[in-house]
Amino acid sequence: MLDPTLRYDRLKAPFPGHALDELLTERNSKYSWSGSYSLSSQEEYETFRFFDTTVSEEDKDIDSITGYPKNQRSYEEISSELPTFEEIMERHAELMAEYDSYAGKRQRVYPPYSEQLDMLFKDIDAGLLGDSAKESNFYQTIKQIKEENM
Repeated sequence: MLDPTLRYDRLKAPFPGHALDELLTERNSKYSWSGSYSLSSQEEYETFRFFDTTVSEEDKDIDSITGYPKNQRSYEEISSELPTFEEIMERHAELMAEYDSYAGKRQRVYPPYSEQLDMLFKDIDAGLLGDSAKESNFYQTIKQIKEENM
């Protein structure tokens, strides 16, 4: 999860749940979790369910008495092994700062590549980049595609 390209969708702001994912990964935690990524309070965090990923397949089965997976743990049971709510919110603030950075803002406001390339083609076609631009590989390839698919 520490791979920046997988942390969260760069076009949408990260949620505190993304911060929890990162913290658990950094700590080589044996727990995965189930709850809302838009986590907003300590009380909500305490309702999350955690799953021990190191148990055998048999211990991941559903307990016939409780109806829950045998590897499920409550916050109360393992809170000492988990990031605190404050740590999650601190990491979330760091993720938000990165998200709000100049490079991130720029990435979110650029038009899609297809639109950018179409603008470039139209500028070349209109002669805005000089007539020699019409001899380029880019222009000739795109022109052929456009003509064949009208």
